Amino acid sequence: MAQFGRDLDTAAIRIISSEIIDKHTEYLIEVTVGTYTWTVKHRYSDFYELHEKLVSQCKIDKTLLPPKKLFGNQNESFIKKRQTELEIYLQTVLFYMTNKIAPPLAAFLEFHNYEIHGITQTMAEDLYNKGDVLLQLKEVYSVTPLQLHCLTERLKLPEPTCDSGDTKKDIGHILDFITRVKCLHVKGQQHKVGTSNIVMAKLKFDLTLYKSLECLEIEHCDPFLISGLETNKQSIEHLFIHYSLNSIRDIMLQDIPHWKAEDGTTVVSHWENLIEVDFSHNSILHIDDSVQLLPRVEVLDLSYNKLESIEHLNWLSQLTILNLSYNNISHLDSLHTKLGNLKKLNLAGNKLSSLSGLSKLFSLENLDVMDNNISQIPEAKYVCGLPCLECLYLTGNPVTGVLDYRTKVLAMFGDRVVEATLDQEKPTEKELDTVRVVQAIQKSKEKREKMEKEKTTSYTSLRRESESSQTSELGWSTVRPTSLSSSSNQESSYTKSSGQNRTSSTSSMSSLTSSSEHKQDHLEEQTMIGHKMTEKMVKSSKDSSAVNCSKLPTMHDKDFANWMQKRLFGTLTDSEPVAEKIIDILWCMVVQYSNQQVIEPSCVVLTERRIFILRLKKGKSTSMNIPDMETFYIMPLSNIHEVLIGACYSFIRLEESFVSSSGTFALVVTDADAGKSFTDGVENSLKQDQASAGVSPITNHSQYGDLAKHIFKLEDEQGLSTGRLAFAMCVTIAGIEQMAMLLLSENSVYLIDLDCLFWPKPSYITVLEDIKSPNFTFLQNHSIGTKISDITINITFKEKHHHKTLQHQNEIKFEKYGFSMIFHELIGPVGFHVSFFSVKSRDAFLDRLTNLRSEHAHQMSPTIREEPEGGNESSDSQDISSEDDGDISIRVCPASNVTCKDRSFTMAGTNVHSEQLGLSGLSNKLFDVPYLTPELGSHLQESLQCYSLIKPLTTKLEMLAKASGSDLVHYFHSDISLIGSEQEQLHHVMWGTVVPYQDIKHEIVTLIMFSTRSMYFISEQLVKSPVVERPSWMTHSRNKSDSVIGFQVKHLDKHHSSGIIHSSQSRGTIIRSYLVFNYRDLKQVNIGLFDQCVRITGKDQNSVYTIVTRDSMVTQKVLHYLSAMLSIFQSSPMLEKSSSDLEQDFYRAFDKRTKTTIEGMEYTHPSRVQFVYPGEDVITDLLYVITEHLRLPLNAKRKADILMYLQGYIRSSESGGIELFAKSIVLTNQYLCIINEDVVSYPLPDFVRGIPNTPRYFLTECRKVDFLKRILLFKEDSKIATLIFSDEPDDIVVDADHFSLDSDSKGRQSPPEIEIMLFIQSEKEMDKFILLLRNQWRDIQHGNELEVHLL
Repeated sequence: MAQFGRDLDTAAIRIISSEIIDKHTEYLIEVTVGTYTWTVKHRYSDFYELHEKLVSQCKIDKTLLPPKKLFGNQNESFIKKRQTELEIYLQTVLFYMTNKIAPPLAAFLEFHNYEIHGITQTMAEDLYNKGDVLLQLKEVYSVTPLQLHCLTERLKLPEPTCDSGDTKKDIGHILDFITRVKCLHVKGQQHKVGTSNIVMAKLKFDLTLYKSLECLEIEHCDPFLISGLETNKQSIEHLFIHYSLNSIRDIMLQDIPHWKAEDGTTVVSHWENLIEVDFSHNSILHIDDSVQLLPRVEVLDLSYNKLESIEHLNWLSQLTILNLSYNNISHLDSLHTKLGNLKKLNLAGNKLSSLSGLSKLFSLENLDVMDNNISQIPEAKYVCGLPCLECLYLTGNPVTGVLDYRTKVLAMFGDRVVEATLDQEKPTEKELDTVRVVQAIQKSKEKREKMEKEKTTSYTSLRRESESSQTSELGWSTVRPTSLSSSSNQESSYTKSSGQNRTSSTSSMSSLTSSSEHKQDHLEEQTMIGHKMTEKMVKSSKDSSAVNCSKLPTMHDKDFANWMQKRLFGTLTDSEPVAEKIIDILWCMVVQYSNQQVIEPSCVVLTERRIFILRLKKGKSTSMNIPDMETFYIMPLSNIHEVLIGACYSFIRLEESFVSSSGTFALVVTDADAGKSFTDGVENSLKQDQASAGVSPITNHSQYGDLAKHIFKLEDEQGLSTGRLAFAMCVTIAGIEQMAMLLLSENSVYLIDLDCLFWPKPSYITVLEDIKSPNFTFLQNHSIGTKISDITINITFKEKHHHKTLQHQNEIKFEKYGFSMIFHELIGPVGFHVSFFSVKSRDAFLDRLTNLRSEHAHQMSPTIREEPEGGNESSDSQDISSEDDGDISIRVCPASNVTCKDRSFTMAGTNVHSEQLGLSGLSNKLFDVPYLTPELGSHLQESLQCYSLIKPLTTKLEMLAKASGSDLVHYFHSDISLIGSEQEQLHHVMWGTVVPYQDIKHEIVTLIMFSTRSMYFISEQLVKSPVVERPSWMTHSRNKSDSVIGFQVKHLDKHHSSGIIHSSQSRGTIIRSYLVFNYRDLKQVNIGLFDQCVRITGKDQNSVYTIVTRDSMVTQKVLHYLSAMLSIFQSSPMLEKSSSDLEQDFYRAFDKRTKTTIEGMEYTHPSRVQFVYPGEDVITDLLYVITEHLRLPLNAKRKADILMYLQGYIRSSESGGIELFAKSIVLTNQYLCIINEDVVSYPLPDFVRGIPNTPRYFLTECRKVDFLKRILLFKEDSKIATLIFSDEPDDIVVDADHFSLDSDSKGRQSPPEIEIMLFIQSEKEMDKFILLLRNQWRDIQHGNELEVHLL
């Protein structure tokens, strides 16, 4: 590597060429130092700037640089002359700077990229600026072999660590950092560095000084050029090496030929702490015996190498995860003898044709053999029988092309088929049905073979008994050869003679044989009948015209997408561009406005310019296993007048311009997620296709359409809390083929006539009466609080004719899944019988109904009910929990042969047993979360499980704290986030105590969720929310409701947290969000004194809360999370802005957003939220309260200087009991002060028009520091300290009575001791507090040390 001072004799600079670029000349300068050479480009102005700096800093001659020339400077002869002059200039300057090169010249020649000193100084300055941050965040530190080589060579030079004079460039910063860094990534390259001849792969470097390494990743490096690994073996836990190895021995042994001596002793030490090794993407040919040096490895990745066999892995006894994918392995021989405890094995991308070698890996849970040569179904039997196997991947093998491949493989799992996952998909209900049929046929076949074997044995024994019986009766025997024919003849003779008169023995023998034959024939007949019935059932299911829409392929199926592309646009050659790209495919039912009595099961294809409606018809397509289809309608995107989104994405209505009723369609979806995805695709395509139109044709009625408003109005008139739709889907009613809209609000279940599909009326309808007055027909309406019984799924309804039955043109229809339950209304039981078009929709309806009923039961608890006001009115209230104590269960119709997992139902006042409620709801993942990365999930899980507050968690919050990051995100989207906020993302969570403005003495242990839209405060404690008071006219007894619940308190909260985490008791508190703070409503953020708390302020008193962190580091984390989310929210489409707002934000600089006043510093975030920090007036007020309480004279004010302020909890011996009191603790020069502080009311919010009832500071206790006797600390909890005071100082006082001879004299009594137990949230601040207290006590006691006891 180039080093200027050492290689001075061979250093050279010359200008080798010049080039005119954009009317100026650039000179190519070649720099040679030692054996290394590089080039840099500069124009004359760069030379001039360099010269100015050298003149001012190094005092060189001003006339040394050739002068400027304004005219004729592009002349070729002039350029050559100038090139020579500039070369002489550089050589002259370099000659005068032999001992020490000036920084401007080093930067000019790019020494920071190619020279040892320049590179190490750049590294030192970089780590000086951000080294501590990298260490604190435990981030991976990335370096190149060039940097490591330069550092290695620089440390060998007998030079001071700071030879440049700039302390920031002291290599001591590097040494301090590398001895503490945990994760290092060395990323090399094969090509040359920049414009030089330096090749990184040929550079040596040393890792000896990296003493704290836990994770090491190396790429594109020669392992033989790496030294110092021996010193890091005891600390490294994760080792990743890519594109560097030809064998494992290269890194395990390096230059050592053998790792064991002749006597068997180990020459090389083991990697004792290494648990994860990744040697993927190398050129390893075989696994050598050097893997014995990895005794504790649990995860080994050797993918993307050139392995042909598996060997020597039997030494890795703790190995549980092995990745050998994409190698050249063709056979597996008794792998269980080499891998005993393996749980996950990846053999994808090899050349395997048989899985027999895996048949005894009994601990295997996950097996991936994708992209191999497995072609026979029986090969799967070797692994499907493994007792622990849960996931099997066979995609990319020829076996997947076998007819009914999934069914046949799943059948091999036997009774565990429900738990199995094949090719990343759980078996569907239809597959489970088919598997059970296959298993029944197989069992019947096995039973039949067993019976035939027993029959043959029985006939043989009967014949022998018959012969022996005849012999004993007649007294003689006839010996003749036995054969199959004779046996048959004898059997026939027995049968024919059964009715004739014979001897008793012959008659009895004949009847016995006849009876046996009759029984066997009967069994055979029953078996054949069952077999034929099974075949008939399978045949009828295959011939049925019903199509399972959940089994139909989607856009994720590349083969289907390519097939659809060819069907719509024909086959294209490789050179032809794609005419139109398919965006999305939706399987749905289509209703045309001009013919509303006909429903068309269809495939709707969205392309870049059109929407194709392809209706299904009877028959199979030629190349895909799907129904045949024909083009029904083509709608150009440019002609779309309106796209209306139905309630909860249950349907999508398309209206084409200028086509009237024949161009208006309703796409009735069977899966709301698919409907939303298709709608998003239409919206994006319309934005591109109609970018110039300005007005979007999308009308979103998913939550607040006319139908929703109509329902909200009806429920509002009944005094019900309303404001959201929980579920909507089109269903059929009770087998009569009448379609209806099933809608679930917060309070009721509705069945609405399908006429709602075309409301609002299309734009071409001009009859004012039709437009102004919606007429929705409600077929059924039931309250959610009504008792429910007889819940049955998978029931089959007999089809009946109805005047509104929708007709199917081509006898093709989607499969339906029956659902039935009984509502017990006041008039009696009312049946509710519908059929869904997918299992997913049915399950989603059940889940939402369950959650709403539990929420409904909680809200209508008798403790919430408001009783009438008046003297003579009755105050009796019915106890809801006393009704319907029986369990409600789901009954599965036995005819369907489908078993379901129990569901947990918490109906109004009713407990349902199934799974323990706990965290079971968190795993109810009904949708995908695209933004959830492993890193985000890990961050959320770590933050959730990191609970360090002094107050303990309740049992239910403890259960929540044990959830994983993935479960937490799904719980957030299904039960916490607001309806209609699909783009919302959860990024951070943390635990804290929250104090509301309405109740300053109430501390709530809260899980705070930071999303891209709002802050959510989650707790199981009941928080009083704003309510709408009962009208005065309703207080009279004659207006008292006759219903069970009476008047329901109308909560203004429209949040949809259903609280899936709750106790099994009917009155159990639901864990939900008691506050949703939208960033749009956030006006101000106030930071408490010394960063001990954060107050968020909205527009009124109901939106003011203080997060009491009691830890400055946690406060900084809150502010970091909040500012980051505000920045995302400010730049997101959730925040509506005018053009003037955007212009103002663009030109608003940081210094204009920040101002400092006597009240503190105010920083205005670009989202217009003010962050206010406390100023001098807060300290002044606090000092005033302390000095006034102590009544100090003016000349003694110095005694009240604040040394430390913090917030914590106090338990005093004077108060008694074990209750903790939230206090502010202030340590001054001579006093320890305990203060009651109002952390919510101050500073006064803008909406406050008076002085609060409580003062900001109220001093409750004050103790002199010199009265402190001792301090008690505790090993088990470093957050607790007990201070023991006396009422007078510990001075020596002579008491005469103590030396008296009078026996009655008791001497001087010891002063009473007072204990104050402090609970400090931050261990760091506790240590600082104890240190300051001891130092202050030492100063007061003239050097004596305070007693500190560690218990």
